Amino acid sequence: MITTDKVYKNEEFVRPFKETDKLGGHDPYSASKAGAEIVIDSYIKSFFNPEAYGRQHKTLIASARAGNVIGGGDWNKDRLVPDLITAIFENKKVVIRSPEAVRPWQYVLEPLYGYLLLAERLYKGKKEFSGAWNLGPNNKNFLTVKEFITLALKTLGR
Repeated sequence: MITTDKVYKNEEFVRPFKETDKLGGHDPYSASKAGAEIVIDSYIKSFFNPEAYGRQHKTLIASARAGNVIGGGDWNKDRLVPDLITAIFENKKVVIRSPEAVRPWQYVLEPLYGYLLLAERLYKGKKEFSGAWNLGPNNKNFLTVKEFITLALKTLGR
């Protein structure tokens, strides 16, 4: 099951989220994703306990959470990269809501690779991979929105 890092209650930690952080969400999107995580966890505990794998059932379940995924095909409104590219090509200003916010930037193929590795391990019966997993880059890829924009503009020669 794939959800998002928006499942966490944002307590403004100065560190990446951990799988053990409190679930929550002040907006409907985040709350719905946290709700999905609770349902996934309840299925694992109620029907597909990893300790009973092979004896009582043959199913392993995990959830994977990734955030700030960038890459081709994402042209939704209020998304940083599409808004920035559109502004550049239309010679318009772009409004940046939180320039000092720190984000774990990752290219779309990176979490996809993680999802495939996780699925492979579950398929092979590796019960220690059942449960919730966060997929994200190492700390050197954490930049503020402002740093990201500056780097993007420099790369684009703007």
